[in-house]
Amino acid sequence: MEEEVFTFLSPNNFYSDANEAIIAVNACYDVLQQRDLYQQVMYRVGDFPSDIADQDGRLSPFHTFTVNSQNGDLTSLYQSSYNGINRCNAVIDRVPAIDMNEELKNRIVGEAKFIRGLLYFNLIRVFGNIPLVDKETTGMENISPTNVNTSETVWQLIIDDLKFSEAHLPPSYTGNDLGRATKGAAMGILAKVYLTRSGFGVQDEWMMAANKLQEIIDSGEYGLYENFAHNFGVSHKNGLESMFQVQYLLGEGMARLEKDFGVSGVPTSNPYEGSSLATGTAYFYDQWNPEDKRFYATWLDELENEGELITYPGNLMVTPHSRKYKIEAEEIDRLTRFEQNVNVLRYADVLLMHSEALNMASGPSTEAVEGINKVRERAGLALIDPASVTREELRQAIIKERAFELCFEFHTFFDYQRQDVLREKMAPLGIEVEDHRKFFPIPDRELRANPNLKQNTGY
Repeated sequence: MEEEVFTFLSPNNFYSDANEAIIAVNACYDVLQQRDLYQQVMYRVGDFPSDIADQDGRLSPFHTFTVNSQNGDLTSLYQSSYNGINRCNAVIDRVPAIDMNEELKNRIVGEAKFIRGLLYFNLIRVFGNIPLVDKETTGMENISPTNVNTSETVWQLIIDDLKFSEAHLPPSYTGNDLGRATKGAAMGILAKVYLTRSGFGVQDEWMMAANKLQEIIDSGEYGLYENFAHNFGVSHKNGLESMFQVQYLLGEGMARLEKDFGVSGVPTSNPYEGSSLATGTAYFYDQWNPEDKRFYATWLDELENEGELITYPGNLMVTPHSRKYKIEAEEIDRLTRFEQNVNVLRYADVLLMHSEALNMASGPSTEAVEGINKVRERAGLALIDPASVTREELRQAIIKERAFELCFEFHTFFDYQRQDVLREKMAPLGIEVEDHRKFFPIPDRELRANPNLKQNTGY
């Protein structure tokens, strides 16, 4: 007896119309929301290997720069990133053949290329030497790509992807499309790519970064909130300062971040207690001026729990915590998972990158301090006089300002890495950073599965 098959869904017949193309690119965004990327692992690789954050003073291997190739977070980051890249490759390979509106077609491909470029950008900064996979993997062919001598081709793919996205994505969206990648998001990540390549010594692209950032500033699409706290919580999602956020909806959100950044033993806005898995360091906290207008929105150093005031330092709050992922009671029903988005790129980042790029290219100037001064002005801090600082002094001021403005948003390790200050930043904490620790090891599981991979030097 043979069963008659009336319908069978496969990649070959799925991509048949615009609606299916949109479903496919939505699946690319979905990867960013996972625990292995922006719901947990990105803060471990983006903040822990720095002086600003750790795991409740427990000296995590990321914080002490002793992580090895068996680390589960690195393995999941690697695998989920390439899973996302494969989803993007499928969209990029298959959507162009669909008979549909050309503008929408190019937008969808542009969204997939933006996400692919972002994933590769994260991978190359985390691991250094990575394989290039730019076609959809559908079978056993080409499943063991090499990571030997691939860096420049990976960099070029990232740049090409983001340039395509810049050309074909709209400056903004409305309605249900809010949160999709935009032209400005592509420009901002592309500028950060130029900054990173310059810092790594790949190419001198400081002015290319500065010019791209100036285009964003001149577009007038973005601005700074007067109230720094509006960058967090659920009331101002995808707003004035947001350039790209990982999106979460009520009921399917990222309760893990509120739990991880929450105080151990104290209920959060969802049904779980905090776990103190992600906290600030006392060293970084002590550098802050409480008069800094960002202080309250950044630091959670006291809170009330069932009528009891819990403060740092204390038995329940051994280390200072961040408030950036704490949802206020009026914003959410305690019995649901909350819907706060995760910032990947905000306008303040663009302003600080602009100052960094100009200073690195030609030293202090009125133009070079304009971005950092706008950020400092919002924080209520004194402005920097370009005539009173050297290039090195302004470089250090920008590095510090980025840490204060963007802490706990998964940037600080990458900033220190780009500016080659990991060793000097960790020395006051008594942590030695060996030169090869600028990149993390290729996961052992991947090395065993793929004989064409080579471990990074020093591991």
